[in-house]
Amino acid sequence: MNAYLDPLRNCTRFEGRSVPSRFWVFALVNFVALNVLFQLDVALGWMFAGGGFGGLSTAFGFAMLLPTVAAAVRRLHDGGSDGVIVAIGVVPIIGWIVLFFMLARSSQRGPNRFGPDPTGWVPAVPSADGGIPSASRGKGTLVACPWCGRSNPQGRDSCQWCHKRYLDPVGSHV
Repeated sequence: MNAYLDPLRNCTRFEGRSVPSRFWVFALVNFVALNVLFQLDVALGWMFAGGGFGGLSTAFGFAMLLPTVAAAVRRLHDGGSDGVIVAIGVVPIIGWIVLFFMLARSSQRGPNRFGPDPTGWVPAVPSADGGIPSASRGKGTLVACPWCGRSNPQGRDSCQWCHKRYLDPVGSHV
């Protein structure tokens, strides 16, 4: 529920970053709601003359315009792009496709020029004595690599993704 309500609470905030899951939950719920309201407009005969949308779906679309643009700008920031790119969405078909792929890009790990990583990930640095950093505990039998942040099974002494060595969460080699 917070994934949907968070963009509504921050509907006038165009700075900062947003994780993909929050944006896509918000977009999916709005898409479903808009379609349900459109079907209700059709069933009630509330369609505007000349086709298009009806009263309920148009009102909902206008109400969600600012929160959607703000969430899209923060999502673009998370991928490292300027938020002004959201304006390409006014170009029919080609603009929509380009914007979709820009919004679907993966996040930049760590802080970027738009703010800190919203997941809390920070780049690992070796200890002051030059030692190997510790992995953090994950869910179940997984640990998070301190270098790249990806999940690894316990019992490894290096990341299966970036191949760098790390210590287990209590400070000894796994």
